[in-house]
Order: sequence, then structure tokens, then C-alpha cells
Amino acid sequence: MSEKSKKIVIELFFVAVIAAVCFKLLHDITKVMDIQFADETAYLGRGIEFGWRSLFADGFIYYAWYKLLSLVVKDAITLYYANYSILFTLLPMLMYALLRKMGRAPFVAAFFPIAFAVSNIHIIAWPFITRFAVCLILLTCLLILSVKNEKLKYLIALCGLILLLYTRPEYVLSLVIFAIAVLIYLVYRFIKSREKVYVFLALITLLLSVFIVFIKNPAGGERSVVAFGQHYALNLQQEGKISINPNTNWQTIMKDTFGTADSVEQAFMNNPRAMVDHILTNIKRLPRRIIEISLPYQTKNTFQVKIAFLIFVGFLALAAIWGFIKNIRTQMQDRVYYILTAVLHIPLIISICLIFPRDHYLLVLFAVVSVLAAKNLPSSKVFGGPGTFFQKGPWPPGANLKVWASYVVLILILIAVPWRAGKNRGLLPHPVRDLKNGCSNRMKITFIKDLKINDRIVFLAAGGSMKPYIDNFRHVPEYQKEAPFNTFLEQEKINMILIDNRLKRDTRFENDNEFKEFLAGVPNQTWTRMDMGKCRIYLLVKKDLLKNE
Repeated sequence: MSEKSKKIVIELFFVAVIAAVCFKLLHDITKVMDIQFADETAYLGRGIEFGWRSLFADGFIYYAWYKLLSLVVKDAITLYYANYSILFTLLPMLMYALLRKMGRAPFVAAFFPIAFAVSNIHIIAWPFITRFAVCLILLTCLLILSVKNEKLKYLIALCGLILLLYTRPEYVLSLVIFAIAVLIYLVYRFIKSREKVYVFLALITLLLSVFIVFIKNPAGGERSVVAFGQHYALNLQQEGKISINPNTNWQTIMKDTFGTADSVEQAFMNNPRAMVDHILTNIKRLPRRIIEISLPYQTKNTFQVKIAFLIFVGFLALAAIWGFIKNIRTQMQDRVYYILTAVLHIPLIISICLIFPRDHYLLVLFAVVSVLAAKNLPSSKVFGGPGTFFQKGPWPPGANLKVWASYVVLILILIAVPWRAGKNRGLLPHPVRDLKNGCSNRMKITFIKDLKINDRIVFLAAGGSMKPYIDNFRHVPEYQKEAPFNTFLEQEKINMILIDNRLKRDTRFENDNEFKEFLAGVPNQTWTRMDMGKCRIYLLVKKDLLKNE
């Protein structure tokens, strides 16, 4: 066997193990993971309807990704799970490729992505747009380390940042900081070398940054104040200070606390004490949440396990920070990679402190820190470096026990990884029931689609829209109600209502006597009730709508 063939076989083995781990965690995924109607469903809908008008909108790169997938996967429900499965597998694969590009031994380069793949953060983080953002970050870093020309490295980093901020708009801050640092450096290089290419690069950086920040800034609008308001209300709810739904009543809570503030900055000016208390609450919440999400899937959350993983995560963080400081000073050819890594963390840390330590913010930190930590471990002597795997001589390299030990360890890890559906370990999965005994969001979609209604459905429900999954459908959210219930029905021309606890306990409906009388009076000549299996939810449907089935 030739040396080239040996290298290919080795790489394929480690890639296959990572793929097999992901397969175990994705097998029968539809039976254990439900569709969420909020952010991710909205992204999916915008992706299906993606067109030229979507350019430069907040998240349009992710919408374009969904559009490409929808050309192959036509059914919206299948598309939801297909996107999750692709990003779920692609992320650890890119981690492996990046660590191999950094020169890590194959075992170490595979171990860290597998550890990340089986962690709670990788499995539960939602919405999926953040997984897509992490893949963009890893791909950008991989391209930066794959070229030797420093000027090209800067252009790749700049393009990667632009794609990233049109996926997640908070990264516009990273672009600004990176652009300022690059402009200073390029001016310095021009003064020193008098090469006109540095002037050209500086102009491109300046023009693109000005265009994005002042003309096509995706971070504009009310996005930041909405995120802050909802999570400020969520903190109050989790501390037992309020009992109402924070997602739909946050505006009332914001007004009571921060007055007429229409921005995060204004909220701080109006009530700095409340803002500081909110930030301190987020910071106090952070260590415990980090431990919980770093645990491997289905690991018992005991005190001893928490302490062990606190030490492990602390070690990784210290290894990443120490390596970052050491390498940015000594490995000058990779300075662009380290500068990019640094500026990407700034908006994440601000979001965690100012808004909430959401899992999808921490997902980015975990992925990047894992790569940095693995990069700076003395892995060339752990289970053999690249040279020992590709050594000349007889094949297979039986004399190198470290190499064979790495194969055995990875296979044992693969066997130990639980099947997400069924929760059993081993090589074969167990049969499992569908989630929630069929009382899932996917069931709601299927139930309504099976009615085969031809007329337009105007649907009142709390908890997000089903629009991308059902044709000829308009969603009316619960927070849109400002008039008495009967007037609200007439104004919106509502002809179907999902009755569940979330709607009944919403303050806008719970305190409306017309709504209570309406529920008590159905079925009648106009409306009929349709129970949804054994679930404690039901539909109220106008009879005229059912006549046109």
C-alpha cells in the first residue's frame, strides 16, 4: 500500500468514527425531538420564500442555506429535521478538519469533536442558526490556515465575518473591531514597505465596513431590545418575581421597570440598578449552566460529576487562553486566525452578560474553546503524532502500540455513546415510541393537514406559527390581541383556534370574560370542537371552513 493510500485510510477511519457517533445520536430523531414553532420555524419559512428582496436582511445567509436545501427536500417537516441532521454532523467534522490542519494527531483531532458531539450543548442548542454560524466560523478558520499568503488570509477573514454577521447580526461588532485592527496594521505595513497592495486592501476593508455598518446594517431595528426585554422578564420569572408569560408580556414588564426605553442603552439610563441586577444574575447563572451543558448526553448530574466536569472545563479554558496568548506572539503566520478568534468572542460575552446565558451563545464558545484547547495540548506525543501514523515500513504499523490503542479507544467510545432514541448503549438501537405519546407539535401540523381544508386558515394560537408547514395558512399570535375577544375574532377573521394552557393562561385571554363565555358555548351553530387524540388540547373550527374540505 502506498504512503498516500495509507494516509487516506487513516483519515477515513477517524472520519467514519465521528460520523458513526453522530448517526447514533440522530437515529430516529423525529421520535425524540419535536419541531419548535418559534425562531427556527420562522427561519425555515423565510428560507422557503427566499428571493432577491431578502438580500442584506438579518439572517439572509441562513435563509439562502435553507433555500438550497429546500430545492432537494420539498416537505417542510422533513426539511426541518434534515437541516438539523446536516449541521449536527457537519460541525464536528469541521472541528476535526481544522485540528488536522493545525497538525494535531488524528486521535486527538477526533477525540475533541466526539466529546463535543456527545455533550448536552451540541444536542440541545436551539435555534439551529447558531450551529450554522459555528460551521461558518470553523470553515473560515480552516481556509485561513490553508493559505500561506498573509494578504489573502485577511481577505478570507473579512469575507467570513461578513457572511457571519448576515447570519447573526451581533457579529457586526466583531467586524468593526477587526476592520479597525486591520486598517491600522495595513497602514503600518504600507509605511514600512510602500507596497500599493496594502492601500488597496485598506480601501476594500474601509468601504465594505462603511457600507455594512451605515447602509446595510443587519443589527438595526428592535432586535436587541426585544431580546433584552424577553430575557429580563425571563429572569424575573425564574426568580419567582412574576408568574405571567415572559415571552408575550415582556413589553409590559419593560415599561414598568424601564419606562419608555426603546433601546438597551436607554434602559440602562432609565434604571441602572435594575440593569446591573440583571447582569449580575446572568453572571451568577453562568457557571452552573456551563457545567450542565458540558456533561455528556445522559450523564447523571451528581455533585461529584459536576465537580469533575468543572475541573475539566476549567482546564480546557486555561489551555485555550494560555495557548492563545503564547501563539499570537510566536506564530506570526497565523496571527489573522487568532485575531479573528478574539474578536468573535466579544459580542458573545456581551450577549451572555447583557441578555442571557442562552445555550446557543455558549455553543459558539464551547466549539471555539475546544479547538483552541486541543490545539495547545502536547498532542504530538499522545497516541502518536502524524509521523507515526504515516511511517514508512510494513503495513499495518503493528509495532506502534499507541496507534492501535487509539483505534481501540475510539471504537470503545463509539460503543459507549448512547443511541439518542431508546437511550441504550451498544451497536444496535432499541425500538422507541414517538415522543409525548403523539402529543407533539408535529402531530398538530399533521392533524390540521389531514383535514384537507381548501380555504384559507386564519389560525389563533400561542407559541409560534405553523405557517411554513401548512398551505394557505395565516397565523394570528396571542400577543396581537388588544380588543375584547369577540371584536378580536371579527377584526382578524379567525376561523380556527388551538386551545391549550398557554393560550388560556395568557393574561390577555385569561382576564377576558368574552373568551371564557366563548369556550363555554362551543360547540354551537358556528363553531365545532375537534379533540386531538388523547392530548389535553383541542381545535375550535368554524363549521363553514369544514364544509369546503
